[in-house]
Amino acid sequence: MLAARALPSLDQLPPTRSILRRDFRKNPLSYAVPNFFAVPLGDLVKAVLLVIETESPIHRIDLLTRVANLWGFKAGQRIQERILSACDSAERGKVILRKGDFYWSISNEGQCKFRSRAGTRIPGNRIASEEYEQAIIAILSKGHTFGPAQLVNEVRTVFGFSRTGPILEDAINAAIESLKRQGKLGEGSGGIGLRS
Repeated sequence: MLAARALPSLDQLPPTRSILRRDFRKNPLSYAVPNFFAVPLGDLVKAVLLVIETESPIHRIDLLTRVANLWGFKAGQRIQERILSACDSAERGKVILRKGDFYWSISNEGQCKFRSRAGTRIPGNRIASEEYEQAIIAILSKGHTFGPAQLVNEVRTVFGFSRTGPILEDAINAAIESLKRQGKLGEGSGGIGLRS
């Protein structure tokens, strides 16, 4: 059996590192283990923190997949339970935040930047509503107004989707409605726009 080595601290990693398209099996942060349950809980917590700090907000399914993949495993039921126990430990320690199915870094203070999902195969329902809201605000911040269908298409394009299916359309429309309720968007004869 190979000796375990500790994962580096987050401050040792470059700040612009992107995990979205990385093959974790080539990651120097992982090490060989005979089975996933040989990974110490402390290392699992460090891996959870690394992924969340890099991709926050991240959906539970994507987090489980990426952490299991660090050691070359698929996220089966028992492995998911073990990773979720590491998440619970990090959440109790107040080093991460969970909102529904999404995990957030506490260092970003609830803010998120929207990112393209082109080529990632991440469906629209695994993107945080806050990310959709940020994209909508960015699109409308140039002073343009759009009809509802046009705005959905603009948002879809920003996220790198080539078509709008029902899941994506529902998620974007929910974000638009949320921003209207917050008083950030208004809709008039010219379409949907930012309120001043």
